[in-house]
Amino acid sequence: MPPSALLFLLLTATAPTAAAPPATALSTVASVWSRFPPVVASAATTTMSTTMSTAMSTATATCLDDDAWVATPTACVHIATHLPRIAARDGAVGEGALTLVVFLHADLYPVVLDSGFVRWLAQAAPQAVVVGMLRPGFRDADDHATPVAARPGLGDAYQRDDALVVGQAIAALKARHHAGRVVVVGASGGAAIAANVAALSAGLIDDAVVASCPCDLAAWRDHRAQTSANAALAAMWRQPFRSLSPLSTASLVPTTTRVTLIAGERDDNTPPSVHATYRAALQAAGVDASLTIVDGSGHGVLDAPRARQLVRAILDGASIASLASTTVDARAGVRATSRAGYGAPAVRDAP
Repeated sequence: MPPSALLFLLLTATAPTAAAPPATALSTVASVWSRFPPVVASAATTTMSTTMSTAMSTATATCLDDDAWVATPTACVHIATHLPRIAARDGAVGEGALTLVVFLHADLYPVVLDSGFVRWLAQAAPQAVVVGMLRPGFRDADDHATPVAARPGLGDAYQRDDALVVGQAIAALKARHHAGRVVVVGASGGAAIAANVAALSAGLIDDAVVASCPCDLAAWRDHRAQTSANAALAAMWRQPFRSLSPLSTASLVPTTTRVTLIAGERDDNTPPSVHATYRAALQAAGVDASLTIVDGSGHGVLDAPRARQLVRAILDGASIASLASTTVDARAGVRATSRAGYGAPAVRDAP
């Protein structure tokens, strides 16, 4: 079977849904690839990278600069917008008082832009403008995409230009809605972009929530290589990458930005240790950074009740002290909460 045909069958059979983390699809692909000879699997790996990059770079869109699009100097970014329900009804929100909440999705193909989590954010923050943003290099179910340069391999969608485009789009949305506060929430690869935006767009982000984050790219890719199903996949993860590791930009995150990391205890895609390294770098730079490890959760940790409780508190503008005073609750499934400069060490800290 030609590699391109094999790729089509694999992607069709394993395309993730809005509720499934990207690791699910990739692990399924890995299990199927392991049944093929290494030569075939290696060829399919190369074809996967080329096919995705080519398909995504051919998409075009007219930028209307409305609730479905936002224009930046270099790209037209597709968005899904939820306007504040309370403000629309009684005008309770004044100039500069709005909060803008932007969700950056995981590495999904195709992306469900107005996902269940985005709708949950809109319900949790009825006075905020909530936006789901299509990251550069990704395609949604309606074939919208932002053209990008070719990617050398899988797991390399966190490049500097990607973060700059997203930062420009968020800045444009902040100006459009006259927002006084910006909260960005990122899942998996979207978390890496969120972290880099916080570093490269100094002063733009007030709160960054990074969940299931490959924030130490070198360690993450090494972990993926070591846990790969076969030698071909391991070789793919060991290829050189162009992406910008949030660990390398941690010192650029301003001290006015609060960073909240959330990891799943059982995340075999992005283990808690990768988050802990990034948190330590942030703390060393004087950034207010915390890490919460959610017991029993995997890569889709944002679906956990404890994670959503934490996100809701951040959306509500909870003080640093109130977040730091989080206690262990077995029913809520929290295993560790720590914040730089506040409270005792975590009950179970990431290594």
